[in-house]
Amino acid sequence: MSRFVSRTVYERPRDGDGCRLLVMRFWPRGVSRELIDVWLPELGPLPDLLCSYRKGKIGWKVFAREYLQGLQRPEAREALRQVKNLAEEGDVTVLCCCRDEDHCHRRLLIDYLSDTRWNVPVT
Repeated sequence: MSRFVSRTVYERPRDGDGCRLLVMRFWPRGVSRELIDVWLPELGPLPDLLCSYRKGKIGWKVFAREYLQGLQRPEAREALRQVKNLAEEGDVTVLCCCRDEDHCHRRLLIDYLSDTRWNVPVT
């Protein structure tokens, strides 16, 4: 069974990472493309949402709810299908630049993907 691992994009690849998946809207500075296997920017938070959170205009609970709601957008659903295919092939390491994993969309995404409802076809 595949597993999802959470890391910052600035951590060096490790044995057992499987597919290294970047889930940010914009490519992070100083990161070589050779260190990333798949980039799915549609799974990063929408720019306005991320900006509101970083500026303190909304709290974590609102950010988390809106991020998860955003996964219902058609382009995000297509990206989720791609992640499902990757996970069927092996382990997936989910990457972004957030250093606080407890308050990071990649943790929300991994929890979403790990939910038992994930077995329902993504439409």
